[in-house]
Amino acid sequence: MSPDEQIDAALAPTRDAMLAAAGAEAAAVLADADADAADIEARAREDRDRQVAAARADGEREARAALDLALRQARRTHRDTRLQLEREAYEDLRTRIRAAARDLRDDPGYPALLAGLSTAARQVLGPDADIDEAPSGGIVGHVARRRIDLSLDVLADRALASCPDAVVSLWAQ
Repeated sequence: MSPDEQIDAALAPTRDAMLAAAGAEAAAVLADADADAADIEARAREDRDRQVAAARADGEREARAALDLALRQARRTHRDTRLQLEREAYEDLRTRIRAAARDLRDDPGYPALLAGLSTAARQVLGPDADIDEAPSGGIVGHVARRRIDLSLDVLADRALASCPDAVVSLWAQ
């Protein structure tokens, strides 16, 4: 056997022991790395789950807030629309009542109505009151700084205002 072969043979048990120790150490390092990787992965999953849960909770809160806002806006729009429709219906009713009152000018009893309104105006303003027929029908009386409007439009408006329950009942239907 050559001297190199003798050295190799003499070193073989040491070399084998060192290789076995290195292999065992590498296996231990890999096992530790695997354990660390598993631990890191578990913590990452937990962190991800917490972030997903927090994001879901934030999303649900934001969705509830958006829904609440949308509901408030829808209610406000509904209320505004309803009020607008009620105003339009009231104005339509007022226009119709005024038109019906103005139609009294064509009634044969209209001169008696004018006489009665003139008498009522003089009772309020006094006998010296100036009485004029209003353009829409009825009369307007005035004396000094006092004035009374008994025009058919004003009388129609007063009649409408005197029955608010009847008007309100229109909205309830």
